[in-house]
Amino acid sequence: MAGRIDAGVVDAGVVIDARVVVDAGVVDAAEVIVDAAEASVSAAQLASHLSRMIVQSSGKMDRCYQNATKALPDDQPLAGEVDIGLAVMPTGAVQNVRVTRNTTGSNDLANCVQATAAQWTFPAHAEGEPVEFVHVFRFGPRNN
Repeated sequence: MAGRIDAGVVDAGVVIDARVVVDAGVVDAAEVIVDAAEASVSAAQLASHLSRMIVQSSGKMDRCYQNATKALPDDQPLAGEVDIGLAVMPTGAVQNVRVTRNTTGSNDLANCVQATAAQWTFPAHAEGEPVEFVHVFRFGPRNN
């Protein structure tokens, strides 16, 4: 039976599981789905590691957003979601990083987010098969 960890959305940050909330700059909410043969502590630890990777990459994600908005007029803000899917192999290597949905209308933004996620590494796990994640990144102009 496939395991599933759903994360809720909060206004102030990213919820990865019920215990982890992080502030990630322009990335203001997320959903993580773990699909493995059986969800175990190891899969939950991978989800927690994913939350740390998101925090560590928040500067890069912000640059992705800023670069994607440069070509747009000021009255046309870039907003929406980029969903990134990836597989964490038992070795901890990340494979099959892909954009599963992009509502921003910006391929540049989606490609940059995908490239950032492709650089992530995870600890080795004992799940016996790849652990799949889908993470929702929400982008929009900052309210100053």
